[in-house]
Amino acid sequence: MRQFLDKRKAIIELVAISFLSLFLELALIRFINSNVKIVAYFNNLLLLSAFLGLGFGSILAGKKYDWFRVFPLNFALIIIIITVLGRFGHKADLSQIIVGGTEVNSTSNLPVYFTDLPAQFVIVLVFCCNFLFFVPLGYRLGKSLNRFENRLVAYAFDLIGSILGVVSFSLLSYLQTSPAIWFSISGFVTLFLLGKNSKTVFYATFILVGIIATALHNEGKWSPYYKVYWKSYEHYNEGSKKFLGYMIFADKLRIQDALRFSDALVNQPVLNRWIPYYRLPYHFRKPHKVLILGGGSGNDATMALQCGAERVDVVEIDPVILSLGFSMHPHKPYLDPRIRTINDDARSFLKKNNEKYDLIIINALDSHQQVAGLSTLRLESFMYTVEAFKDVRKHMDEQSIFLVHVISHREWIGKRLYWTLAAAFGKEPRLFTTPKSPFASTALVFGPDEALNNDRFPEIEELIHPDPVPFQKAKNSTVLSTDDWPHLYLAKPQVPNIYIYVLAIVMILTIFAFLIVGEISRIGSYLNLFFLGAGFMLLETRSITSIALFFGSTWVVNAIIIGAILVVIFIGNALILYNIRIPIKLCYLGLSITLALGYLVSPHFLLGYPFSLRVLLTAIWFGMPIFFASLIFSLFFRNVRNTASAFGTNLLGVVVGGVFEYSSMILGLNSLYLLAILLYAFAMLSGLKPKLS
Repeated sequence: MRQFLDKRKAIIELVAISFLSLFLELALIRFINSNVKIVAYFNNLLLLSAFLGLGFGSILAGKKYDWFRVFPLNFALIIIIITVLGRFGHKADLSQIIVGGTEVNSTSNLPVYFTDLPAQFVIVLVFCCNFLFFVPLGYRLGKSLNRFENRLVAYAFDLIGSILGVVSFSLLSYLQTSPAIWFSISGFVTLFLLGKNSKTVFYATFILVGIIATALHNEGKWSPYYKVYWKSYEHYNEGSKKFLGYMIFADKLRIQDALRFSDALVNQPVLNRWIPYYRLPYHFRKPHKVLILGGGSGNDATMALQCGAERVDVVEIDPVILSLGFSMHPHKPYLDPRIRTINDDARSFLKKNNEKYDLIIINALDSHQQVAGLSTLRLESFMYTVEAFKDVRKHMDEQSIFLVHVISHREWIGKRLYWTLAAAFGKEPRLFTTPKSPFASTALVFGPDEALNNDRFPEIEELIHPDPVPFQKAKNSTVLSTDDWPHLYLAKPQVPNIYIYVLAIVMILTIFAFLIVGEISRIGSYLNLFFLGAGFMLLETRSITSIALFFGSTWVVNAIIIGAILVVIFIGNALILYNIRIPIKLCYLGLSITLALGYLVSPHFLLGYPFSLRVLLTAIWFGMPIFFASLIFSLFFRNVRNTASAFGTNLLGVVVGGVFEYSSMILGLNSLYLLAILLYAFAMLSGLKPKLS
């Protein structure tokens, strides 16, 4: 009976710590992004630091000191540090990361000497905090794994806890809950793992302090992507004739406005520039049916109705921002029966919808948010590619008009869009703008010449025709944006300096940390697991980015993908656990073939099938290499001597794979398959036959 209870306790604790680790990975990244905006462009570094902390902690599981006992204090301190750091300012050259401007300055009420922190320092500091946050969790995870004689049984329960973590956080995201809820749940699980003892109240106090810190400055709503909040211009309320509308912020960055198109706005010397910006598409024709991709809170839809559109489809990825068009926008456009709102990724909508439109508009579709997972891509990255614009063409007839606005002071973005559009449409776009256009925006337009030579509102504002020659001269020097290289913001295929600096510092800190504890030799004992982790990270990243093309980059799709990957790994592990005899060489052969197919064959052929069949075929296409990789890992992992050290070493390999992912900025996303093949070859050479270490 005693043995049964001990076994049940070990299972429950392993599931709990695995749940807590993955749940907090997702929660802490969201919390950090909302406080330290610069880090939102480096989400993959946060994931790397979390994996590094878990791996480092797992390797420490053989030490006598119980590192998990310091987690409540660690929890409170790091939450407070992140909250305080969010009040500091910093300067950063983000010209190759975001759309507008070449330098971003955060605002703060602190003295000047606090508001000039280099962005690299801020990012590395947050990286270190995140790393330290996860070390105690990794230690407890390693301890729990070591309690099982059968390594594959332990791994199975670890996967179950991880799956529960993904599902739980996805549910909380759907419910639009705040960090106070996330960290309260984490606090209860932490106290359970600590057990009842004389220090329970002491531990609970620190956890409570951390939860209270997360609740500070918690105005607005939490969408699955951002913390969204708003405030009115010049503090006028909606009842005032001088009311202009609202500024909308996402994770401290003003991303759009909800404007009241009125005489007050016309007379406002800065904001009135947005009126001709939104009206520009309607100079050419009064459209019957309009599609707005990236509709935000409703400015585009409001102008469409005012210019006579009879039906407007609005696609917006963020459910909270979309809801503001119903409840907060001065005109509440989405309540109008002529408007249909679609909460989806724009690229996904284009693939699922077969309707034709008189007018299609993309106005500043930029999310300032990265795709979930170890990826350098942004949510909108796949919307500005040759293939995406070809998808737009499918929704146009000979009389349709398509307009995309470029808002950037960096000339390469305009030139890249110009020739990317030309490649998709088979001709060069027409250029239009208006006097005092906001952010020097230029509209790139396709449509019949008779419509584009027309001007319905010459008496209201002048249409200016920018000189296309500077764009045309850049034809041979411009790298097109494609689904394989969708990096709109990079001047050329390269890793931006800010990434190089940060990655170099991160690698130095990682090596230094392991030299201190003298665990380098132990890592060498599990070198094959190290390479398996690195290869799998590239494989997982490529799978996430590829599937996003088929079903969108929404948080729901990403959560399903991550959960599905864990399920596939669980199935592979279960087959080995139940002694299904699968030769290791056959697994490597299957993995090599599926990776080679992924590199050589474009999966776009799957798009020709009906949706349900497409889902099945996509799961098989991208699931097979993951399945073979999971079999190989389980075949090796079942025979390791020290479960925690082996698991930790594998996680360190994941970190290295995440660093290699940045090579896609130079070589393209498809190159990740080749890098994965190379890393799996190293894994095979370092131990073809699974054996005891």
